[in-house]
Amino acid sequence: MSKTIPIAILGASGRMGATLLRCLADYPQLVLVGASTAPDSGLAGRDAGEAAGLPAAGVRLVDQARDALPGAAVAIDFTLAAAVAGNAAACKAAGTGLVCGVTGLDEAARAALTDAAGAVPVLWAPNMSAGVAVLERLAALAAAALGDFDAGVHEVHHAAKRDAPSGTALALGRAVVAGRGRPAADAEPDGQLRAPGLAYAAERLGDVVGEHTVTLAGPGERVELVHRATDRAIFARGALRAAAWLAGRPAGRYELGEVLGLGRVDTLASGQ
Repeated sequence: MSKTIPIAILGASGRMGATLLRCLADYPQLVLVGASTAPDSGLAGRDAGEAAGLPAAGVRLVDQARDALPGAAVAIDFTLAAAVAGNAAACKAAGTGLVCGVTGLDEAARAALTDAAGAVPVLWAPNMSAGVAVLERLAALAAAALGDFDAGVHEVHHAAKRDAPSGTALALGRAVVAGRGRPAADAEPDGQLRAPGLAYAAERLGDVVGEHTVTLAGPGERVELVHRATDRAIFARGALRAAAWLAGRPAGRYELGEVLGLGRVDTLASGQ
């Protein structure tokens, strides 16, 4: 039997936290040893599974991320953007790797993830879907081959989603820019990715889980690359797969594509 990997789930009482707990049974090498909830949830002390309407998990919820980390090799964070900086700092202090799927991050949160990556392995992705990781790489390859085409990223999400364009849309834009041989940072001085020949469109409708389309259009032709999510469990499965892969890695920043054996977007686009 392969060695088990102890993990903690930050935000275990939320919608994605409950999905992670439900999917955890499909990853027998991962063992839950810690789980946190928001300080104002009133759920601290309850069994994490029971609080999510699931069978008992044998782990009690705590209201501070740092208290969920002892003994965990990797933490999975699906909390809120405002909590990411503190969670990253707590993982750094505990020596716990971090898989973060929170979107809408500000500069302080992004800086905290980078700082934590100096001490522990960190994987942040705005979308934990394996299909989206593949879409990013296809977008980079297509942009590299069709460098003179206009590019557009169109996304649709549920009406309650706050950030627009979504983190996934911005990641796809970065993939297009990388495919054209430009550093993504050059195109986002204020946090919103912009580049010549690159446009975004966002819609917030009903309960759509997530749809993303990358369009490359030139004279007389266009290419469309599409991903549609129909079940939030894909994000939980991607995060759990990433946690199993990240455990024991050296400190540094990692991408979901590396978990899938696809490499990094920038090196793929440049042919390295």
